[in-house]
Amino acid sequence: MLANCEMATCEVVLILPVLQSAGAERIVHGKVIATETYWLGGRIVTDAKVLVEKTMKGDAEKIVVVRRLGGVVDGIGQKTWGSASLDLGEEVFLFLEHRNQSGVLHPVGMAQGKFSVMKTAGGEKRVVRLNLPVVDAHLGQAGHHD
Repeated sequence: MLANCEMATCEVVLILPVLQSAGAERIVHGKVIATETYWLGGRIVTDAKVLVEKTMKGDAEKIVVVRRLGGVVDGIGQKTWGSASLDLGEEVFLFLEHRNQSGVLHPVGMAQGKFSVMKTAGGEKRVVRLNLPVVDAHLGQAGHHD
């Protein structure tokens, strides 16, 4: 990976994420077209429907459902540190795996398996990782790596 840092912001550009691709059942590039947040077994989860533009590994489906832990339901919120955010309308590059028999996919390594697709000032698309949650081992406090 390469880092391109200017002033107070930093983008990490994907070259070849060997660890994610090795553990991923599917690798897809697409756009989040819908999200649904609800209670499941005593915790809040958010499912994102991703319209797949291209499949690089695994079964080629037009739409995949990707689950992450956390979200807000009826004013009650739950946050899971390290969970990938998938925002409506966001273009993403995902490394995905099944964790159970539900058929729902999850990003490999939580937020590590999700990259955003951004456009440069010149209009070129770049695959980047933004705001990856990290834990400060010295202080034991969670935060974001910006």
